[in-house]
Amino acid sequence: MSGEESDDNAEIISSGGAKSSSDEESDNPSEYDNASNAEGDASHWFFRKRFNQNHLLFEWKDPESAGDDRVIFMYQEDLDSLLPDGLLTGTVLDYFIYRYMAGVQGLVCACGSGMYLAMETARYTRKSTRKTRLLEELIAQRDWTSYKYLILPVSGRNHWSFLVLENVMNSEPTKVYHVNSLKNAHSPDYAFDVVNWFLSRLHEKKMLPPFQWSTFIHNMKPQQSNTLDCGVYALYYMDFISKKISVEKPDSVQQNMALWATGGLNVTKAGVYRSQLYNRISLGP
Repeated sequence: MSGEESDDNAEIISSGGAKSSSDEESDNPSEYDNASNAEGDASHWFFRKRFNQNHLLFEWKDPESAGDDRVIFMYQEDLDSLLPDGLLTGTVLDYFIYRYMAGVQGLVCACGSGMYLAMETARYTRKSTRKTRLLEELIAQRDWTSYKYLILPVSGRNHWSFLVLENVMNSEPTKVYHVNSLKNAHSPDYAFDVVNWFLSRLHEKKMLPPFQWSTFIHNMKPQQSNTLDCGVYALYYMDFISKKISVEKPDSVQQNMALWATGGLNVTKAGVYRSQLYNRISLGP
């Protein structure tokens, strides 16, 4: 342990140096079968045309994608996932993240759902040549020194949570926070392992010293009251925390995360927020 103290809404799970650079498979089971079934470029997993073309509501090209031609195809099935009995699709999360969660250069950026999935896929791909290719593509996706904070949605087991990465590539110790609306629906250790695997190789690739890190769990208060609102909670708190970081520009969010993950939503407010998201998509791009 690094000597940092946890509060009543956070637990320091691990700290210290990066794990071994060995490519041996982890004993942890994959959160779900994306890691073994994903084909092609994992970073575009949620941007593929998944449904009948007749169900396409609109397509939106991200003007901030810097030549990557990021296009999100919004289908009726995606809109329907915002109905009261729906589990939000990755397409819905990506649309609101890329369109409405404006990052601040050098400070904070919310990533799409494909980022963590790309890390997970590279981590658990067994073929060494494909693992190397996926890792190289992932490292090349962005300038990893551009932001102090990265926010990544985490998917698996029909659930959404998210990670906040602090100090991905600078001289200060890295801190990773797992924020979850349904305790035990995701394994924080599994998510931390995926990120640790990627960051250790990122530092090796950039010929940087092995990074030091600490990991924290924050369970939102109150927790969601059903098994369907996880995407709503994830979007709400990702947006809220991103805005807090943008305004307050903290040196670290360690002392703030417990407060920021508390009190924003309950069953009534989650329903209202879900309706607001539905109405935004209904109006088109």
